Amino acid sequence: AFYTSWSQYCKKDKDEKGEDFYLDKALRTLEEGLEKFGEDENILAELGSLHTYLGNLDEAAEYLSRYLAVATEGEKKQKLKQMYKDVKLQLDSDLEIKQAYDFMMLEEEDKALEVIEKFISKNPKLWHGHFIKGWALRKLNNYQEAEKSLLKCLELGEANPDIYNELSICSLENGNRDLAKSYLDIAVDMDSDNLTLISNLAFLHLQDEEFDEAKEWIEKARLIAPEDRQIKYMMSEYTAKTGEEFGQLI
Repeated sequence: AFYTSWSQYCKKDKDEKGEDFYLDKALRTLEEGLEKFGEDENILAELGSLHTYLGNLDEAAEYLSRYLAVATEGEKKQKLKQMYKDVKLQLDSDLEIKQAYDFMMLEEEDKALEVIEKFISKNPKLWHGHFIKGWALRKLNNYQEAEKSLLKCLELGEANPDIYNELSICSLENGNRDLAKSYLDIAVDMDSDNLTLISNLAFLHLQDEEFDEAKEWIEKARLIAPEDRQIKYMMSEYTAKTGEEFGQLI
């Protein structure tokens, strides 16, 4: 308690090094106490709570489980039992997210959906689940439902280039090219060196014969990857349609 109290003082003073130092001292002292006194419920409770605070969920679950096995009944045990449940839920949720992502990498979208639906049922306000659901549905060509899931991410307060890129693909497939370009514009604003986003935007403008915009984005893409095959193809298409050649890169 002495070291954790000092860590809190350091935190208030925004002394990160001091906070880390006293938290480390607290952990070491508690671990030494456990070696000396065995399965002491107070030490186990402190270790479980401290690891939860630090975000070390595997360690927190272990110590809280050991605490619950030896703890006397009372208000403290009920409080830490709830803490243990919360930690386990988060660990299970993290595993489900990883499983769903792995299925997406293996192009097994149906299996990813099955896992992520379980995650969403337990964590409806976490954007990660809705993103993977939208991504999987988009890969399965269910663009309207995919768009709903991706918009849910924005509703929950998350905004990143991957979400807007997926929304752009859905909008394009749903027949709204202008919205697709708007979503890509937002994505590029967030990640200005992302070659995929810039190339996609250049390609859409080129397809729609918006040549000024197409040239602007092709030039930006050239600066990032001048030898990229897709960029060279767009340059030749632009020249074929406009008669205008691209200059040498400086």
